Amino acid sequence: MATIQKSIGKRGVSYRVIIRKAGTKAISKTFPTKKLANQFILKLEADKQLLMAYGGIGSKGDQSLEFAQNKTLSESNENGINVHFFEVFADKVYTYQGQVVLSDKPFQEQQDDEDGNPRDVWIFPLKRKDGSTPLIPRVSLDKTLERKVRKSSILSLDELKSRASKSTAKPGSRISTTTTYQRDPNVVNYTLKRANGVCELCEQPAPFKKKNGDPYLEVHHVVQLANDGDDTIENAVALCPNCHRRMHSLELQSDINKLTKEME
Repeated sequence: MATIQKSIGKRGVSYRVIIRKAGTKAISKTFPTKKLANQFILKLEADKQLLMAYGGIGSKGDQSLEFAQNKTLSESNENGINVHFFEVFADKVYTYQGQVVLSDKPFQEQQDDEDGNPRDVWIFPLKRKDGSTPLIPRVSLDKTLERKVRKSSILSLDELKSRASKSTAKPGSRISTTTTYQRDPNVVNYTLKRANGVCELCEQPAPFKKKNGDPYLEVHHVVQLANDGDDTIENAVALCPNCHRRMHSLELQSDINKLTKEME
């Protein structure tokens, strides 16, 4: 359990987070603002994979706890209303995360609104009612980050610096799931030996050697395994890291045609 104590001393106001666990001595950490203290608690809970932080309704100006869904959610543990939580990892696609309850009282922190103006928002700490851990496909988290990066790329250098300076330095974490294919080691070794230390796309020597002295190249499937490609020597090529990333980022037909011809 974590609580916040406000203190006023010679150096001004500070906020101390006190963490108590059964059978252990309480520990504490002090922050200059209540926002940082709350963010620290959220990260502790997020690391335990029990908490989801939901921002209140209202895209401009200070949010009100008396407004619409904000009021309903803030009173949900007492008003008998069931709350079901959805997350958005892709535009207009809502992923159901189960029934949730408030894990603590809502709190306020400052965030910029959609016009970049600072305002007070309400944060609702939520957890699944059944206590289970929400599992997110890693590809969904990656796509969410890519979407947000594209959206902020239109900002100026000064605007990006201003927004980045307001972000928490310690990001939260999520448990994600991935699909791993059990690849044939013989296909990997054959492909690397066939390339003989030369990238099969740019036709340049491997950029460096591994600790054992072998040239560093990465095995790539021209038709990706995730797209029902085969794990065979006819579908595998050895690429330098730059060309490997190029294939996954651009998927140019001219590159695919060249690699397909190389394997004939």
